Amino acid sequence: MTDQTEQAEAPGLNRRQAAKVKTRAKVLAAACKLFVEKGYDLTTIRDIAKDPVLDMSTGAIFANFGSKAELFIAVVEMKFRERETEANALAEGNRPIRERIHAISALDYRFYVENMPLAGMLTVSAWQRVPAVARYLTKVKYTLVGTIERLLALAASRNELPQGLNTQLLAEMIWSVHEGNFDLALLGGWDESEMNPRFGQQLAILLPNTGN
Repeated sequence: MTDQTEQAEAPGLNRRQAAKVKTRAKVLAAACKLFVEKGYDLTTIRDIAKDPVLDMSTGAIFANFGSKAELFIAVVEMKFRERETEANALAEGNRPIRERIHAISALDYRFYVENMPLAGMLTVSAWQRVPAVARYLTKVKYTLVGTIERLLALAASRNELPQGLNTQLLAEMIWSVHEGNFDLALLGGWDESEMNPRFGQQLAILLPNTGN
């Protein structure tokens, strides 16, 4: 029964490989919890190893991750993959293009609210000019920009956008407007109930013919 469960969770892997995948997932979950609770600097590999769910040696963790920094990036990648999966799901369906883009924006606001400690640590690292972190942030940003560009290309094929419009540039502009609204949350204390309608109004100006 256990063998069948492991094979179902990790198809194509043998028992040893499947066990390693499950151990890695448990380490990521424990590390994510501690990074959020204590912050990056105060969290140690020893703390993570002593998590009741893990109860493993620090050496066992280093067998999966080369350093605390590598483990932190892996945690962040896990969270951003979850966001990307949700965004791709929101991009599908038959809803108007503008409505789908609006939903992706709302998802991103909610993602940062729910993952504020991790996002804050990541942003600080980027401002400190840690090259790997800066490259990673650029990558995850343009993942969602690419999703929006695909939606704009679909709108163009439906003649909802002017012929010859640069959809990549428009996608980048839309995302810049979305990110600009974060100032309202940080400085003005706005929440989703205020930010989402504002972005909807902005989209109506940028994409007037894609909301029907």
